[in-house]
Amino acid sequence: RVYTLSHEGDLFCLSASNGKVLWRKNLLRDFGGSRQRWGYAGSPLVDGNLVIVDSGGGGASTVALDKTTGALKWKAGDDEAGYSSPVAFDLAGIRCVAVFKADALVGLNAANGQELWRFRWKTRSEVNAPTPLVFGDKIFITSGYGTGCALVQVSPGKATQIWRNKNMRSQLGSPVLVQGYIFGIDGNVGGGELRCLEAANGEMKWKQNIG
Repeated sequence: RVYTLSHEGDLFCLSASNGKVLWRKNLLRDFGGSRQRWGYAGSPLVDGNLVIVDSGGGGASTVALDKTTGALKWKAGDDEAGYSSPVAFDLAGIRCVAVFKADALVGLNAANGQELWRFRWKTRSEVNAPTPLVFGDKIFITSGYGTGCALVQVSPGKATQIWRNKNMRSQLGSPVLVQGYIFGIDGNVGGGELRCLEAANGEMKWKQNIG
């Protein structure tokens, strides 16, 4: 199966062999979702038997469906949607989902959508697009428009900032972690720099212009 989400909120489950539509949903019509200014941009997360999407909207900010049938398993939250993709990870024996909403990084229990923690992250135009970078109990986030980046340590019930700076202000590109260093783009569309940060403290090790 192949799962896709259009900028208008059309979620499709397709046969990988022939492209046949196996089931489809619309986040606005079926779940009361709220489309962002630039449209839906995140990829569906397939985890276990679930397909999880950032929908936005009251009571259905995040939606989880049965990946085989499309049946609703749970919906939760009132946050406006972000533009990044949800990420699944294990934390203290709980399967979690990190979702970068319009003004917060939110952690949910993947089994039922219960909110485990949140970390407020406000940006201009409410654009949080890069996918959160999760390693262990730490999550790195970054946003453009001069906002910057932060490393957050999470546990059920708590999110604590380890460091925050403006050494990486990525509008769209998602960062990667390699051997304790974070690599990503600093800047908005049309230019910027490739930068390397030390994950432990956010110190910039080098930069290279790519404009």
